[in-house]
Amino acid sequence: KRIWYQQALQQDGVVITPPYVFFSTSEYGTTLALAGRQQQVIAADVTLHNLSATLQQARLTDTSEMVIYDQQGTVLAYHEPQRMLGTTQSGQQRLRRLDELGSTLLAAFAERDIYTEMIGSLVLEGRVWQVTRHRLQSERFPDAWLAVLVPQNELLAEAYRVRFESVLATLLITLLLLPVAWGISRMRG
Repeated sequence: KRIWYQQALQQDGVVITPPYVFFSTSEYGTTLALAGRQQQVIAADVTLHNLSATLQQARLTDTSEMVIYDQQGTVLAYHEPQRMLGTTQSGQQRLRRLDELGSTLLAAFAERDIYTEMIGSLVLEGRVWQVTRHRLQSERFPDAWLAVLVPQNELLAEAYRVRFESVLATLLITLLLLPVAWGISRMRG
């Protein structure tokens, strides 16, 4: 009777459901299902918490933001999964939208066109952020988007450090060689 079971029997390939609350654990997640022979279906549940843990491991810097959201701006995965759940006025659990996560950065991001692919920079909250926004597209998966926002100064911090050390080394070598060059020129003159 489950929707994923019926869909798997009717379609070829893997079926991926939109997020829903699992009956057994009361957690939000998605089900991947594949039909086998004779009305058999193999299925696996993936919690949004586990998907969020994957985002946490992939973060580039401490203040970078990574989020997966759907066409309504509802958050499907966030590197801080405890912030994803809210409640309705009737007390039911629900997934929060981008502008409800408690991140002023993501709230400012949500005010922009968040449904077009992008690789570039944006000025948000007075900082330059390198932004990658990509549509996660699959025939059997509802439209979802991955956004990665990294502060430019943190992303380039290592490059700035190497540049500073190179300039410092060049300056030190020049200062050390200056007396040698001066001495050689005095000996010739």
